[in-house]
Amino acid sequence: MKVFFAIISIIFATDALSSLNIEYKPASSEIRKECHLLSEKQVQSKFMFLFELFDGTVLSRLEKPLDLEVRVDDLLGTAQYSSSENVIRLPICFSKESERRSDDVMKGIYAHEYGHAYFHYNMMLKSKKYRFNYEIIQKFETIEAEISVLENKEVANLEELNKLKAQLAVLASSYAKAELDLLFIKGYNEFFADVVAVVYSHNLDIMWEATSSSKKFSAGRERSFSSFHKLDGWQGSSPYFLLSPTRSFLGKMRIHKLSTDHAAQFVSDLFDIIIEQIDITRNTLLDQFEEDPNKIIYLYDVYPVNINSRMIQRIMPLF
Repeated sequence: MKVFFAIISIIFATDALSSLNIEYKPASSEIRKECHLLSEKQVQSKFMFLFELFDGTVLSRLEKPLDLEVRVDDLLGTAQYSSSENVIRLPICFSKESERRSDDVMKGIYAHEYGHAYFHYNMMLKSKKYRFNYEIIQKFETIEAEISVLENKEVANLEELNKLKAQLAVLASSYAKAELDLLFIKGYNEFFADVVAVVYSHNLDIMWEATSSSKKFSAGRERSFSSFHKLDGWQGSSPYFLLSPTRSFLGKMRIHKLSTDHAAQFVSDLFDIIIEQIDITRNTLLDQFEEDPNKIIYLYDVYPVNINSRMIQRIMPLF
């Protein structure tokens, strides 16, 4: 596997992708028994598309995340993006317990995680409210971690501990509001990442296939762009399903057939619309949630019809 890392490094230098660092960590032989054993050549070809996805294609009209790190790991698990670490973790394979995903489906999954990375980075650049709330959360959780370290010491520095707890108390109210804000934004985040996966893979059902071992099962169907999700009465019981009627609309618009240039422009325009719609939703709903945080459930049980209707109306002129 060292050969793979060396080849990656050469391409990294040749393409001058100064913002992308790729690290490969082979797992133990015991873990590798649970998945397909790939040759070095197979591993290399499996992840070459990462450079294409990062340096162009459907994300080329948005700002590149700086210092984004990709960790390719053959530990069992799922792909995920960590905004706090600015790291995308990609598994080489999934467990034998689930039906094998094709390479195309896995590429769609990875494109979805890139969508999350680009969403977060561009939101930090373009939305002051998002950046403020994210920084509040990071500050609060950093202090929490420092308190935990001090409390676990045999002899704690009580003066420092009390100082940190006082700082935490001051931030508590702002932290609660910031968490609430990012919770409702998650529905838009997941929707955007799904769009990136669809236009990159040219497959309207890529996220349905990614979340279910077989399309015979309904699990994940709400993330399909080819299925009909009726707008009237829609209840998005999860951030992943909040904008499913909008997914249906985009499926009718055949976004999976867009050329690379048109897809890149569409993704960029869609991102700007999402920022606009987030502000509208925030101004409409969050004053209620601040009075009673438990009302956040209304976002997913009562208001999805309005949220989808506004989104569809704003997207229509793009076609």
